[in-house]
Amino acid sequence: MFILTFCLFIFTKSVYSGVAPKLTRFNPEIIQPIDSSLVLNCAAYLGSHPLRFQWFKNGLIIDNQSNRYQIDTKSDFSFLRISDIQLNDSGNYSCSVINENGLDQQWSSLQVQGLMINESPVLVKLYSQNNHEQTKGSDLVLTCNVAKGSKPFRFQWFLNGVEITGSSRSSIETKDIFSLYTLRNIDSNDMGNYSCVVSNKFGFDKLWIQLTVTGLQKFYIFSKPILNEFPISEIRLSINASYILSCTISSGSTPIFFEWFKDDHKKLSSSEYKIDNYATMSSLVFESLNRNDTGSYTCNTKNVYGSDSITTKLIIQGLI
Repeated sequence: MFILTFCLFIFTKSVYSGVAPKLTRFNPEIIQPIDSSLVLNCAAYLGSHPLRFQWFKNGLIIDNQSNRYQIDTKSDFSFLRISDIQLNDSGNYSCSVINENGLDQQWSSLQVQGLMINESPVLVKLYSQNNHEQTKGSDLVLTCNVAKGSKPFRFQWFLNGVEITGSSRSSIETKDIFSLYTLRNIDSNDMGNYSCVVSNKFGFDKLWIQLTVTGLQKFYIFSKPILNEFPISEIRLSINASYILSCTISSGSTPIFFEWFKDDHKKLSSSEYKIDNYATMSSLVFESLNRNDTGSYTCNTKNVYGSDSITTKLIIQGLI
């Protein structure tokens, strides 16, 4: 039965002489995450030989010599493989087949998603609880990071509903998809509701914490450093995003020294990573995250009287 079926298939192909080609229909819309791969199959189910295939992007012929675009053509079909897909690969892809009797064409629109297109912003939920307690004299560092949404973004910081514009003790650093608010040497007058609002023309999102200031910061002699815990144990971020991981001292006598480690063993150096160290805090800055940045990050601090460390995990995703 198998032999008969096979022979019938060969006979059927052979009798299509003098027939224009027909292609199997494409999916009209394809959505792919950034850094993935895609294979488009252009298959002629009808038509006399020889058949000639051609691939186009936005009406322009695709060069088969590209490192990320590979074309494999046989007698009845042609494959287009796109590797390591990037945002600029979005577009209209079409395949045409022609013989001496006519031609046919199919096309598909590819949308590559990293940060979503035409979407309101969504902030990374960095804080596992909204009540936040710090000791008097320490530094408050708050991070507001966009997980997805359409650029450009506008960031605003508020204290008890009043917009923060900065002061001699505070600073706001904003870049692309994150904003960092730092308030130094806090005291009881700084207690209140701190919120970050990010907006674009499609909507907004908001995060907030309620700050309580307690006691005196213990920067005494014979006091080992104590670190504030990272807000959550696992942080999910979008590929190509920027992010600042901050490590701040709750108490301890100065001078205090900081070190960063990845996956508990690799010490991070300033030649490979952007590391900003201050008297009572250290920041690990990621300008453009990639999948290799996924891992556990540990901040270790020490002085002559002891040491402390905190750890969190970053998970970098192509599509959140």
